[in-house]
Amino acid sequence: NNIMNHLFVPYQEALELKELGFDEQCLAHYVFRTNTSGKGEVFLHIGRLDYDDIYLEYKQENIPLYSQAFDWFREKHSLYSYIEPVIVEHAASPIKFDYVILELNISEEIIFDTLPFHSNEKAQLACLQKLIEICKDDNTTRS
Repeated sequence: NNIMNHLFVPYQEALELKELGFDEQCLAHYVFRTNTSGKGEVFLHIGRLDYDDIYLEYKQENIPLYSQAFDWFREKHSLYSYIEPVIVEHAASPIKFDYVILELNISEEIIFDTLPFHSNEKAQLACLQKLIEICKDDNTTRS
């Protein structure tokens, strides 16, 4: 497992971003491949992709960095977001993390998760999932 994997959006969220119109150039790809035994697998590949003879089927999806996805939501949908540390008194680990999402057109917080997450990474994923949900809801109400 690559030590940089946590910097990239997970596979399912990458597919959902693509459905929302994300089409930016990316440093990495998720690759779905079927090997000679017929077993399918998905893996994250960073850098240039070379075909390998042992794989019969080969499909790839662009995979953005979290920062790239958050930039895209800001630029395309006017949704600004950030992760913030939160102090939780009387907890085993006093520092937790939360996210805030602001919509430029409304100029107020539209989502603030009230249950802090144990890690920055978990808060980041939850924030991304909420941004996707907001855009999906916007698309549904418009159509």
